Amino acid sequence: MTNSKLLFSLLLAGSVGTASAQSLKDARAAIETENYGKAKTILQQLVSKQAKVGDNYFYLGQIYLVNDKPDSAAIFFNQGLTADPKSQINNVGLGYIDLLKKDKASAEAKFSAASANLKKKDYEELLEIGRAYIKAPEPDYAKALDYLTQAKAKNAKDAAIPLALGDAYRGLKEASSAYSSYSEATDLDPNSTRAKIGLAVIVRGAQAFDEAVAQLTEITTASPTYAPTYRELAETYNMWSKAPGTSDEKYVELNKKGVEQYKKYLEVNGDNSLEAKIRYADFLVYARQYDELGAVSEELAKNPDVDPKIYRYLAYNAFRNKDYAKASENIQKMFAKMDPLRVIPLDNMYAGLSDVANNKVESGIVFIQKAIDQDKELLAEVAETAFAKYQDQETATAVALFEIIAKYPDTDYYFDSNYYAGEGNYQIGFKKDQEVRMRKVM
Repeated sequence: MTNSKLLFSLLLAGSVGTASAQSLKDARAAIETENYGKAKTILQQLVSKQAKVGDNYFYLGQIYLVNDKPDSAAIFFNQGLTADPKSQINNVGLGYIDLLKKDKASAEAKFSAASANLKKKDYEELLEIGRAYIKAPEPDYAKALDYLTQAKAKNAKDAAIPLALGDAYRGLKEASSAYSSYSEATDLDPNSTRAKIGLAVIVRGAQAFDEAVAQLTEITTASPTYAPTYRELAETYNMWSKAPGTSDEKYVELNKKGVEQYKKYLEVNGDNSLEAKIRYADFLVYARQYDELGAVSEELAKNPDVDPKIYRYLAYNAFRNKDYAKASENIQKMFAKMDPLRVIPLDNMYAGLSDVANNKVESGIVFIQKAIDQDKELLAEVAETAFAKYQDQETATAVALFEIIAKYPDTDYYFDSNYYAGEGNYQIGFKKDQEVRMRKVM
């Protein structure tokens, strides 16, 4: 081979290597479009090749948080602090995990450590702390605004900051300020689809669901490859289905549209990872699409490293198929294997309903009461079960459920529940009285 040919070959090899190399910028772009499977692959490679760069660990930890695995996320955040002691951004990740645990004091200590000695132009830590307060189970939008305002003072040209400010103002229900922030993000980055989505979500927050759907659909037409818009559409249809006055037929129709949009989200994203399928199953749970959930859960159950969530899906599906013993078995498996922080109110609801269906009424009532204390919207499902039990002449069980509902004057089922609880107790008392009379006669 001549020297010129050898040089050409080396240059070609170098160009191929450069083209295939993935950077932190690529990983963040994948996170922006919610292709978390792709982002995870890139970040795992970066952690291996650039072991002393703290940001690599931080963003990889973020992927595990998205996938509801805070313990795994914490491992990477701690590794990041060890690998890059000068960078404190991984303390932000650990602080967010404290917020998940509702340990606000510990979170604040970590956030203070992360932001204490920032250089003049450093603002990323402040931005991420603001985002952490927004995403927390118990958001603190005022604190988010404080940190985000500090970030903006250091860098007024990063569109990510007014985007986060828009989210914080939206959380505070300050629609005008949210609109201004999203508009500012659009001015800074005219190509920001995320900012346009933010404006549509403000409309959704005003319960103008038809207009929100129209705006989001328009965004999909303009930017058909931006996957998050389809997820927002799916969630908008789901929220619309829960609006007061929605008929049962409309509820089903809207949630079917939501599932269609979520499938489009997965298709456009191209994320076929196990984690993406689990997030899809999560959406099906909240959309109450149990037929589709059944098919997805059976597929997920074939995975040997199954997430404990799979038992949630199998339990819900079994309950809907009236296999109450199987429902109870799976929900108990989930409780045994899952971190209590990951248990959602609906889990307690189905644990209680399964116990009630299995004639374990006392323990069932305890679970159901706990679920309602966590989420009042679940009263509708308790009412549905109570009426079904009443019609099946399981009067004592129905009364126990009606008496729970009757504690909440604001529910649509308040008056009916009081009536049927009283009627049921009358029937139970009348039956007992008749039995006493019969025994005296005999």
